[in-house]
Amino acid sequence: MKNAETGSCELRMLGNAKNHIRESGQFRTAENLAELFRLDINDLQSRLQGWKIERKFLVDDGTGERFPIFAFDGRSGLRLNKAVTKVLDIFECWSDSVRTAVGRVRDG
Repeated sequence: MKNAETGSCELRMLGNAKNHIRESGQFRTAENLAELFRLDINDLQSRLQGWKIERKFLVDDGTGERFPIFAFDGRSGLRLNKAVTKVLDIFECWSDSVRTAVGRVRDG
């Protein structure tokens, strides 16, 4: 019974997160970003391709791929904001450490 309750709670939290992503206005589709930054949609999509491959700051809320507008520095040719880049590097480092530790525990 407890597993069913946990699963139900997780589904509810996931649904709430997806709703927040859609309703906050902070995550936009590539088409929205192209309009916002006045870029050609094809050019923008090719720039975002690397993010799609790496799954960096890409959220699929069930209605399509969305990217956080706060991650971009529109003044620098639509590059990632330097602060965001540093945070992503920290997460990547932390994630690698966790994977290594989990591997050690699993391998005994």
